[in-house]
Amino acid sequence: SPVPRLCGRSTGTATIKIKATDSCGNTSEITVDDIMVDKTAPELLVTSEVPQNSNKSFTVSGTVTDEIGVAESPVSVKDSSNGKTYTVTVVEGSGENAGKKVWSFTVNPAADGNGDNEAADGSHTFVIEASDKAGNKFSKSVSVLTDVTAPEVNISKVPNTNDTEGKVYVFEGTSSDGNGSGVSEIKMKFGESGSEVSVPVSESWFKSITFAEYEYFK
Repeated sequence: SPVPRLCGRSTGTATIKIKATDSCGNTSEITVDDIMVDKTAPELLVTSEVPQNSNKSFTVSGTVTDEIGVAESPVSVKDSSNGKTYTVTVVEGSGENAGKKVWSFTVNPAADGNGDNEAADGSHTFVIEASDKAGNKFSKSVSVLTDVTAPEVNISKVPNTNDTEGKVYVFEGTSSDGNGSGVSEIKMKFGESGSEVSVPVSESWFKSITFAEYEYFK
């Protein structure tokens, strides 16, 4: 049978009358008062700062409210990149959050990301969904790149530095950071007590220095 629509109402109470009639015209009627109507999604806020990149644990938190009331488990979190769900803690708010539910979840960056609330190296979009007692939903998302793995750097060409003055030495190599945040700096150092020399960052890098520079930096 069709479900009656309570037109014009988004939130509040309503009265429904139900009337039955038999073939002889006899009727009976009942009235149901104070039926709760709620077509408004809960209000979901993210109140904590969320890092763009992280190699350590961080917590995302916020509040959820609803005029009629939130669901028994009002907030869920899923990583849209892999479907993994995260454990959410929900407590009653106090102070400026009185009357609200305060929710939070912690993300633990890890190389493989197999443990509870762990996130593997790479980009993640955490979808935070709030639900109320009537089943209305509202969601927000936050994106974070997690990275606990050090970058790799290799040198593939080392010139003969025994050559004399006037020579230009060219060093070549590669660098990578897998699914991480990307290589941000490469430096060379000549000898234990030598100075560091910045190298242009690239997957295939090279650095040219003159004999005079080599003598200075070492």
